[in-house]
Amino acid sequence: METDWAQPFSNVRLPGPVPPENVPELLAQCDVGIIPFLDSPLTRAIHPVKLYEYFAAGLPVVASDLEEIRRIGSPALLARTESEWIDALRRALTGGRRDEHVAFAVQHDWSVRFADLMAFLGWTDREAPPIARMQAP
Repeated sequence: METDWAQPFSNVRLPGPVPPENVPELLAQCDVGIIPFLDSPLTRAIHPVKLYEYFAAGLPVVASDLEEIRRIGSPALLARTESEWIDALRRALTGGRRDEHVAFAVQHDWSVRFADLMAFLGWTDREAPPIARMQAP
């Protein structure tokens, strides 16, 4: 990936691949999370997991205005045009709202999603297969 474009910007760092266990430390150093997807058939078919990671870190998020991000009702600031991105980034950097961001992530935690799936399948804790009753470390 070409990264020369970032050299003039002292506030932009591109660390390259980061081991999963180091992601929380990396996000703690950030001011805003961005999801700059192009609107395409591929990105219309994704669910932006990165959104939850950013919110769990308490970051404001600016994302491309995609239907899936609207559908989940996240507090992300959405943008389509260059001027909307600039405006949304400025608002994200000055707006805060970290409690709202973390609360959204908590509502969409994997354990909550798993419990919803089990309920949807009609399984109680007693009926669920053994793998479903295992606790995460």
